Amino acid sequence: MEGKEYLSNVLILLVSLVLLLLLKVESALPPPNVCNNVAASLLTNCYSDYIGTGPPHLPCCKAIKAAPVSCCYLVTSATAVNVARIKSMAASCKVTLPKKCGALTFSR
Repeated sequence: MEGKEYLSNVLILLVSLVLLLLLKVESALPPPNVCNNVAASLLTNCYSDYIGTGPPHLPCCKAIKAAPVSCCYLVTSATAVNVARIKSMAASCKVTLPKKCGALTFSR
């Protein structure tokens, strides 16, 4: 009988830990409107730099630095963003985009 009770307690503990981890992961992701605000800020502050050829201006660098990593999306053909250009702009701003993250997006 004691063995069953022990297993039951262990199972409850494991389920609790899994639920706690799921809550932590979910809370680490910013709400979608935060990412929409970041995209709007990048569009406003960086678009002219993006279509140009020179290094980005200060407002653009500030917008790139302010973007949470979790708000950068893998670039799809739908967003049609030049990833190399964005990565070079981020590098000019001394920001390294994580490899898993294609680039910050300029699409609305």
